[in-house]
Amino acid sequence: MSMRQRLYGLAAVAVLAAAIMGFLAYFNSRSIVEAQIQRGGLVAAESAASNVTNWLEGRMEIVATASRNCSYLWNNYGIAGQLLKPYLQNLTKSYKDMGFMDVFLALEDGTFIDGVGWTPPADWDARTRPWYKAALDAGNTILTTPYVDSNTGDMIVSLAVPLLDDSGAALGVLGADMSLKSLIAMVSQQRILGAGFGVLVGPDGTVVAHPSKDVVMKENMTKPSKVIPPALAEAGGRMVKGEKGTAVYRSAEGDQRILFYQPLPQGWSLGLVVPQDELLGPIATLGLRQLGVAAATILLLGFLVVTLSRSLMKPLQHLLAVSGEVEKGDLTLSTGMGGTDEMSQLGRALDGVIGAQRQILLELRREGDQMGRQSRTLEEIAGKTESTLEQVKERAGVLSRMADENAQAVEAANAGVEEVASSAQGSALAASEASSYAETLKGNAEGAETLIRNTADRVGEMAQSFRQVSGAVAQLNDQASRIDQIVTTIAGIADQTNLLALNAAIEAARAGEAGRGFAVVAEEVRKLAEESNSAARSIGDLARGIVAGTGVAVQSAGSGVALAESVERETGLMRQRIAEVLGAITQIVDQIQNVAATSQEQSAGAQEMAASVERLSRGTQSARDLSEEILRVVSELADTSRKLGEASGQLDQFAGSFQEMMRRYRLEGDAPVRALGA
Repeated sequence: MSMRQRLYGLAAVAVLAAAIMGFLAYFNSRSIVEAQIQRGGLVAAESAASNVTNWLEGRMEIVATASRNCSYLWNNYGIAGQLLKPYLQNLTKSYKDMGFMDVFLALEDGTFIDGVGWTPPADWDARTRPWYKAALDAGNTILTTPYVDSNTGDMIVSLAVPLLDDSGAALGVLGADMSLKSLIAMVSQQRILGAGFGVLVGPDGTVVAHPSKDVVMKENMTKPSKVIPPALAEAGGRMVKGEKGTAVYRSAEGDQRILFYQPLPQGWSLGLVVPQDELLGPIATLGLRQLGVAAATILLLGFLVVTLSRSLMKPLQHLLAVSGEVEKGDLTLSTGMGGTDEMSQLGRALDGVIGAQRQILLELRREGDQMGRQSRTLEEIAGKTESTLEQVKERAGVLSRMADENAQAVEAANAGVEEVASSAQGSALAASEASSYAETLKGNAEGAETLIRNTADRVGEMAQSFRQVSGAVAQLNDQASRIDQIVTTIAGIADQTNLLALNAAIEAARAGEAGRGFAVVAEEVRKLAEESNSAARSIGDLARGIVAGTGVAVQSAGSGVALAESVERETGLMRQRIAEVLGAITQIVDQIQNVAATSQEQSAGAQEMAASVERLSRGTQSARDLSEEILRVVSELADTSRKLGEASGQLDQFAGSFQEMMRRYRLEGDAPVRALGA
């Protein structure tokens, strides 16, 4: 495919893309606007529903407040004060501008008080009215279904709320009749973007508010009719169910309309109706404008493509001709384009590429000649190097064998020296261990001496303690013997006291009534004497037991003193024997330490000699390893030199082939540079 065909194809694709973009922009804009209309309609319906709800709830709150005020008047002043009627009349007058037509009160006893002074007929009973029963059943403010007032012919709705006393019992119902003219006007004037109207539907589907009086309270939104098409009736069914959303239907006039509906808390539903053409009219205008812009863009694009193709094809053909000659090997050509446009700049860039390629090939030609000469020289050097390395390889083999023989001799000498060092070190180790054991034995003997000395001291202290205990026990025995004597004296005194108490009791008996108190005292003294005698006998028994026990303790303490003195003598002899043993052990330790020192000196000398032989062995081993490494390196160098010679030959062949290839190009040295066609 030629460049011209590609440009025309590109133009066709661009035209098609512009057309597709125009249609997509139109449909996207339409979708966006429709989505915005949908959202705006729902928001408008929600806002209108909020306004209606606030309108109704505000009036319901007025009725609820009036009910609480009436309850207060009733509970505090009663009906006898005639306060309720003036209050209801004042309410009716005050809220007339808000649509209130009448405020009234129906009591449980059948009394009816009206704010406008209306007197019901004799057979009329407010307690049988639907609003009265509904308010009592609900227990709060209720809103009746709209209806036409028989007196005024206006659309009204009744509000009712129970009236309660302090105990919560029902006193009656407060009600109010309210006109819906202002509500109908407000609902009918609701619009979306300045178009359409509003409609209010009751809980049963009855049309409560509509711009047409022929529809208000005469049509049911859920039932198809001449005014209500089936699609609108279906939407009405969803409205009375408390749903929210949108619906599209064709009206009786034949135009397409959109309904946006929103439920109200009171059971009603509000809808906003707008003709579809009035909403989508701006979209059609926008689409025509976009299509016009797309058509103009397509025409301008086609003109630009044709003009561009004519201005590009001639320079491109010239550049293609120059490129073809360069491809054949003629690098002495140039485009000769000296203009300032992009194609001339491209031509000069191509001249630069050709010139750079020409210089590169000239340099490659010179480098190829030099590479051929150097490859031949390198091949000669590689041959000489290979011969020299073979001679070095032979000398390295002789050196490696001599290093092996020296290493074997040093290893044999090292084995003998290590055996001598091992024997000396064993003797030194045995002597060191004997010295350590002797030191341990000496330490144990010194510890035993210290222990025996401490034991002897403790035994002396124990003997002294036994002597003190023996003296204390003897003193206790003596004191216990004295207690027995004291107890005998107390027993005698108690017997005499008992005898005196008995005599006193006899004398008191003789005295008769006058001596009765003295007889009681005598009896108590006698009992005390008997108890003292009994206690004295117990103390005597205890004292005799103490005397017997302390006698045994005195004998035991004497035996302990004798035993302690015997042990004290034995520990003295043991201390003497231990001191003699400790002296002998000290002499043995000194002799063993002398032997260990001598063995250590011999071991150190043998180890030093072994270390010297070991260093000699390592040096010999290093020399052997070094000779083997030299032999290996020389072998590798010989192989490398041989490969270098082979590579030099291949490089010489490549240099010849490269020079032959370079002769195919026509360069600056072969002919002067010229423009094509010059």
